[in-house]
Amino acid sequence: MKIHLIAVGGAVMHNIALALQKNGHELSGSDDEIYDPSRTRLQKAGLLPSKMGWNPERITSDLDLIILGMHARPNNPELLRAQELNLPIYSFPEYFYHHAKDKKRVVVAGSHGKTTTTSMIMHVLKHQNIDFDYAVGAQLEGFENMVRFSDSPIMVIEGDEYLSSPIDRRPKFLHYKPDIAIITGIAWDHINVFKTFEDYKKQFALLLETLASNATLIAYEEDEVLNEIIEESKVKHPVFYRGFEFENRDGKTILVRPDKSEIEIPIFGKHNLQNLEAAYWACHALGIDDDAFFSAVQTFKGAAKRLQRLAYDKESEVYQDFAHAPSKVKATVSAMKAQFPQRKLVAYLELHTFSSLNKNFLSQYEGAMNAADLAVVYFSEHTLKMKKLPPITKNDIQENFKHPNLIVLSDEANFTTFVRQNFQAKTNVLWMSSGTFGGTNLAQLAQELIDTNKKVKPKMEEKKVVESKTIMTEMIMPNDTNPLGNLMGGNLLRWMDIVGGICAGKHCEAHVVTVSVDHVSFQKPIRVGDVITIEAKVTRAFNTSVEVYVEVFAANVKGKDNRRCNDAYFTFVGLEDETMKPKPVPKVIPLTKEEQTMHDGALRRREMRLILGGRLKPENATEIKSLFVENN
Repeated sequence: MKIHLIAVGGAVMHNIALALQKNGHELSGSDDEIYDPSRTRLQKAGLLPSKMGWNPERITSDLDLIILGMHARPNNPELLRAQELNLPIYSFPEYFYHHAKDKKRVVVAGSHGKTTTTSMIMHVLKHQNIDFDYAVGAQLEGFENMVRFSDSPIMVIEGDEYLSSPIDRRPKFLHYKPDIAIITGIAWDHINVFKTFEDYKKQFALLLETLASNATLIAYEEDEVLNEIIEESKVKHPVFYRGFEFENRDGKTILVRPDKSEIEIPIFGKHNLQNLEAAYWACHALGIDDDAFFSAVQTFKGAAKRLQRLAYDKESEVYQDFAHAPSKVKATVSAMKAQFPQRKLVAYLELHTFSSLNKNFLSQYEGAMNAADLAVVYFSEHTLKMKKLPPITKNDIQENFKHPNLIVLSDEANFTTFVRQNFQAKTNVLWMSSGTFGGTNLAQLAQELIDTNKKVKPKMEEKKVVESKTIMTEMIMPNDTNPLGNLMGGNLLRWMDIVGGICAGKHCEAHVVTVSVDHVSFQKPIRVGDVITIEAKVTRAFNTSVEVYVEVFAANVKGKDNRRCNDAYFTFVGLEDETMKPKPVPKVIPLTKEEQTMHDGALRRREMRLILGGRLKPENATEIKSLFVENN
């Protein structure tokens, strides 16, 4: 067949294109923007459009089929042309059913756990060498693509409740007519489409209406809303599940089989054991016995971005999860804390979806992160503007989440800095988002965090200012001066940098590099023949850097005409000997009143440097703000 895909760059759409190409179809596609990994995968397959944008001339009468992605709009020029030519137009869920109408269809629906449950079923089927087609919302280990089309007798589909296409406002799962259906639970989501919870619930009631009388419904027993919908439906004899019994032994999950024997499995968390029992009953309906099922799940490591471990050592682990809806966030945070109760848990959530960024929806997150020792919520004002949503404030988030130790961040640079500064041994990190925390490379950051724990470092003792104070003297020679006989500023700054670097190196007990110089003040000239004294002392240490205050005094060779001529603040970063990467540095103990004043002022000077360097927004400069805002 000759098939054209409108909005081919979507996560599912580009996988459909790859699957259709593998089956020998002649394909073309279009989109106005395509990002990785879709872009690279389409390009490698020779399916990347030669030019971005919509072109109705691509739509010709010899096309057999149009598959329409959700990213397109109803007035899309290519869509309008296809309608004008009366070409067959399918949303991708319609096409899934078109392909699988003669197969046994297993559909996994629900507000949470769909991808994980679907991937569990797929893993078991593959482990048992059972041929099947599939459509799932994440890349899975052992599967080349997220979509497969073949002549196999079974298709496993992740059943999303979101809209089918810009011209089909029905939820995707209403197209599939399952033979085996799983509903994991119902918790309000997608409020930009389903304005009320009643409207959202109605979609699942409509799903039950699509089940044939001989279909199998597998449902989570402890969801009251789901039970209510089932009771009001025509469904007879549903299969209810609660989740397998399990124990956490030294960070390992021990599952109790129905026959009471025990096995160790790689995944963890109460919600995952619930998903696993749902998958168990679906596989049972497909004829897979207990021994085959439990043998397979012992090698199931999870789906991408679903409690995916990015980096770890003996004391700490860093995980990434797709959780963004309140029920998903609560289940994921609780699972992490329950699996590692002795470790501190720092949980980060990015508000990225239409629902999560809606001020009226924030109350749904109350208590969702309470299992975390430290909870951090990140949102981007740019994302709010892109989605054309009203602004939300940090106070809105803090009031609605109701977590005693909640931090709210809205700047990507602050986010990565905060992550580094709040990571330590025996700490687990959990990142939850359907986005990327402002484009952060989470895998790289995770490994960086764990690398800080790889070497056992001696405890750093705090140091007094006097311990690293450094003094140097120089006589000004003719070749140091300008034509007027005065010391050239560049020469002076070089000497100041050297003295400051010696001082910082003594404090850090490491090689150091200069990262900034500011507040430079040339007050009085220094003449040829003068003797200068340069004094440097550490004012404050941060995580991997120190601020050093450098002063310059001058006198003639006889020690007369003493005067203060220059001062400046230098910032140096301490480096590891082997890797030359930044290393933690000792804190400073200010003893005198003058040292305490300079120590306190260092925070404001640092904020000013970050603002001028474009790494901190002025409105986030809390120390500078405090100078102008009276305390209540």
